Amino acid sequence: MIPATFSLLQQQKALHKPIAIGTGCYRHHALEILSTSGILPLVDVVVTANDVQRHKPFPDTFLEAARLLGVPVSHCVVFEDTELGCQAAHAASMDCYLVRDGIISEFRAFKR
Repeated sequence: MIPATFSLLQQQKALHKPIAIGTGCYRHHALEILSTSGILPLVDVVVTANDVQRHKPFPDTFLEAARLLGVPVSHCVVFEDTELGCQAAHAASMDCYLVRDGIISEFRAFKR
């Protein structure tokens, strides 16, 4: 669990913001981890490796999450702890925050 993003999840859930998690894990592993860590009740949608054909750095995971949430990609922001994930966010036309060592360290705007 990334403490900075967990706190942010809690804040955004309290504001009734739609939240998705997009992960390269297979569904059964992702749900187990999210359940055990207490994150699952905070999210509306979970997109896993089982749900997309192409994985990060392709945008499919994030595009599917936006579609399932019913949110335009221009209103989405991604929090990512890998360069591949940041590439995928930009490929999906989404802004991205890079998380390093559990700290939100850098904002990377999608160049529109």
